[in-house]
Amino acid sequence: MAQVALKLYNKSAGDKIIIARNVSKKIKANPTLFTNLPLLLKDFDTHILEAEEAQADTIHGGETETEIRDEKMAVVEADLKTLGLYVNQVSQGNAAVIRKAGMPIKKQKGAVANSIEAPKYLQVKSTEAGHASLVWEKVDGSRSYSVEYCDNIATPVWNLVIFSTRNKATVKNLQNKDYWFRVSAVGSNSLHSAYTQAVKVTVQS
Repeated sequence: MAQVALKLYNKSAGDKIIIARNVSKKIKANPTLFTNLPLLLKDFDTHILEAEEAQADTIHGGETETEIRDEKMAVVEADLKTLGLYVNQVSQGNAAVIRKAGMPIKKQKGAVANSIEAPKYLQVKSTEAGHASLVWEKVDGSRSYSVEYCDNIATPVWNLVIFSTRNKATVKNLQNKDYWFRVSAVGSNSLHSAYTQAVKVTVQS
């Protein structure tokens, strides 16, 4: 199964900006394929522009300008990693879908696992000020977790709300009503586990 491989660690600031602009362009070109994005593309574009401007300032700048550039680039990298996790989930290992997002594909070596266990013991730790904090048992072999919610369990329409690389997550900006959350583990070869049993959360501001 194909998987996104951004490999940002060995890229220059200029290369990262080019990659980010291409990803934004490709995702915008496929709006019916890439829905329920984990971040707003207009915010992503703003972060890219700020990093690009900060990079230009380093040409005749000094240590301060470099530090500002690095801070702006860190935001772009975080955006790219978030989108990479999202594309892995949407693609379900389909290389063509990953390419349509403008992202490179990881080369597979040797045997890979063909299954991954679902997370266990999903619990609500707190609900306050429109936030819901969730925690679950870590899954061996997982690289991240996708958290989804719906607001009507009778006729559920599940929406991806957040990706987490840890076995916990805090979902913000929720309304004063009931939500149901579920979590799936994502393996290193883009395999997705079954979802946990849905857990009800009553949110109050």
